Amino acid sequence: MNAWATTIISGLVFVVAFMQWRTAHQKVVLDLFDRRLGVYKQLEQGIMEFSITRGANPHSLSKVRDAFLEAKFLFGSDVFSKIHQLVVQMESWERIALEVTMYEKSKADEMQLRQAAILSFADEFRASMPKLFERYMRMDQKLVRTPWQWLDDRNQMRLSYADEKQR
Repeated sequence: MNAWATTIISGLVFVVAFMQWRTAHQKVVLDLFDRRLGVYKQLEQGIMEFSITRGANPHSLSKVRDAFLEAKFLFGSDVFSKIHQLVVQMESWERIALEVTMYEKSKADEMQLRQAAILSFADEFRASMPKLFERYMRMDQKLVRTPWQWLDDRNQMRLSYADEKQR
């Protein structure tokens, strides 16, 4: 009798441990998604502010830089390199703005064309964000089934093979 009680208790402990692991795993997946979504929103907001104010808002650059630093460990090298290109372009805006005030009219027109190219790059980046980030924003991890769900599935499978439906 003691052997059965020990076996049943250890089985229940196993089920509880499995359910705790499953819950912890799902929490990690959701936390990672939340952090990635935060970076995505921060980037989008920074780019929108940059485009709306035509580069005059220093807070937009700081938002994009902060998102860039967070993205290093949350996304792959493909996304990280694209964000890096965006940061470089946005930082060059400041240098160009200073050069516009220092040069004569012919150079100023050229600098304004470069600024327009940077704005265009930022807008294109913002438009391509959903496709670029899609791979990392999907929550397609396989959900580990509970023992009760597994047993229910097995029972449904067993019933589907029966000659006569049993209830």
